[in-house]
Amino acid sequence: MTDLDILLGDEFGRSVEENLGRDPMSIALDRRLPHAAAVASQVKYLRRAERKLPSYYSARCVLPPVAFEQSSSEETAARKNYSGGLAIDLTCGLGVDSFWLSKRFERVIAVERDEFLAAVARENFRRLGALNIQVIRASAEEFLLDGGRAIGRADLVYADPDRRSASGKKMVRMEDCSPDIVTLLPDIQRVASRLVVKLSPLFDVDEVFRIFGRSGGWGGGFLGGGDCQTTVCVEVVSLGGECKEIIADVVMGACAEVGAGAGVGGGAEGSDARAEARIRAVAIGLGEVEYARGDDSQASENRAAVASQRTLAQEFTPDEYRYLIVPDVALQKARVARRYLLERGVWIDSDNGYGFSVGEVGGGGIGGEIGGEIGRADGGADSGGNGGAVLGKVFEIESVEPFDPKVLRRRLKVGGVRSVEVMRHNFPLSAVEIARGLGIREGSAGGKGGGAKNSGAKSVNAESISAKGAKSGSPRIAFTKAAGKLWQVTLKEILR
Repeated sequence: MTDLDILLGDEFGRSVEENLGRDPMSIALDRRLPHAAAVASQVKYLRRAERKLPSYYSARCVLPPVAFEQSSSEETAARKNYSGGLAIDLTCGLGVDSFWLSKRFERVIAVERDEFLAAVARENFRRLGALNIQVIRASAEEFLLDGGRAIGRADLVYADPDRRSASGKKMVRMEDCSPDIVTLLPDIQRVASRLVVKLSPLFDVDEVFRIFGRSGGWGGGFLGGGDCQTTVCVEVVSLGGECKEIIADVVMGACAEVGAGAGVGGGAEGSDARAEARIRAVAIGLGEVEYARGDDSQASENRAAVASQRTLAQEFTPDEYRYLIVPDVALQKARVARRYLLERGVWIDSDNGYGFSVGEVGGGGIGGEIGGEIGRADGGADSGGNGGAVLGKVFEIESVEPFDPKVLRRRLKVGGVRSVEVMRHNFPLSAVEIARGLGIREGSAGGKGGGAKNSGAKSVNAESISAKGAKSGSPRIAFTKAAGKLWQVTLKEILR
């Protein structure tokens, strides 16, 4: 009997169910239990799936450890709300994305190169009741070369390339991942006119537009020329203040051949090839915002709104501000934090900085003296999953002062303060260096108060650190650079 036969067997399933309430370590050491190590592993990952993959947990699916770690969460997979007749997932893996695509497509073909994972996916889809998914054991390259031509036209091709090398090294460049989507673009275009690629949270959004936009991709090197309308939308998705994934959604419209070398945004002279580029920041549970690609001036048609934004950017009045806004990591990664907050009457001078507001933060935006949302300058659109709340965390300000570590250290010492939560954005010193300068012990990154987790997917140039043993009453101080000067901002409490 093979390992696969054991995992998919009814007896093994009953054993997992009977031991679901036990500690995995004690299960693994239970000599009376057949296949104890395998049962312990499944119990461990089923417990984790209860939050990450609730449908898989409820159906008691088989969860290979590596595939589980690399899979999308159901919360992020549910965001992929494409629909149509046929979708092809070139990188099935555990099958979470295929499963959610099957809810909106009449039929899904899930391609998986690993024979073991392909068999597990088939069984899991059966348990999940996703009977409109067909699993094909093949590599993406093999499928596109052989089977892809036989299935006819698909509405969507989806891919989540493996971002680890054979030695386990993390890969970031799209060309280094497996499958190499860039190399496969011509084959993919023969199968479908829409491609959606899930990318690493570390991936640079500008690189997506480089690959699929002006330097070739679907419009240039991919098609080899033509009068085409291409839409490239990059979506940055965050959950709980952490960037989870970056999605490249590329749609190629009808093309008419006009000569070699023509392409999107940089084709042969005289070509009418066109490309529309969009950037979308999604903070799950808060809302989302979408803009046309371009900088502040390029994206603006409403002159009054632009003038208001420039005025805000030039004047920093620290004594007037009552609220500090930490832009969500999705806004920062998408490089639209400044534009987004300026539109709402919030002072901010860079995508890596904090926002400052004199007015209260309400469900419809920023109120108070500045007022609600000013007119959109670029046709951006947003929607909120929390009543239109600002995408980020909001703190009430106690004071805004020029950065003076000696004075601050003395103040903390006189006040008997031993525990301080430190936040920073766009500041030359790291959180650890700030903590040491203040004479407090360094603690764990990602403490309370809106600093991002200490990972590659954290907020751009942002950290948070608290002294060991910090209590809820500990002072919270944010450090930032604004209007060319360094500031320390003492905060009262987090409002949202």
